[in-house]
Amino acid sequence: MEFLQKRFIMETLAERIKLIRGKLSQQEFSDKLGVNRSIIADLERGKTKKPNKYVEEKLEQIFHINPQWLLTGEGEMYKNEKIIINAPNNIVNSHNAKISINEAINSLPPEIATVAKYMLNLPEKQRLEFIACIFSKCGKE
Repeated sequence: MEFLQKRFIMETLAERIKLIRGKLSQQEFSDKLGVNRSIIADLERGKTKKPNKYVEEKLEQIFHINPQWLLTGEGEMYKNEKIIINAPNNIVNSHNAKISINEAINSLPPEIATVAKYMLNLPEKQRLEFIACIFSKCGKE
């Protein structure tokens, strides 16, 4: 997991907001958060140095972003959250919100979503081996 943490240490709030937004347009992202697109544009341009409390709370609720990481770039990007598989195509997060696996994957940064999609298509045995490999840092130099 250390390699993932290093990947997501970002200098500016603008970089962190762009990473969270991923492939969503600024308009789509702002609609999800329930704010005006100009608020997102100002954050991404660095014009606004700190999100307002509403935006901060929405990023935490909708995208499960760790507030410390959002504001400082330190720590893990996502809050530690227990996610359980509820049905073949649904998950339930710790807020008891049922969402589809595709929705969960699409809310991830693109490079993590790619890995998650790959893993979902593996047979169970290979998927478990892949997960074990990640946590044991296989292929480590």
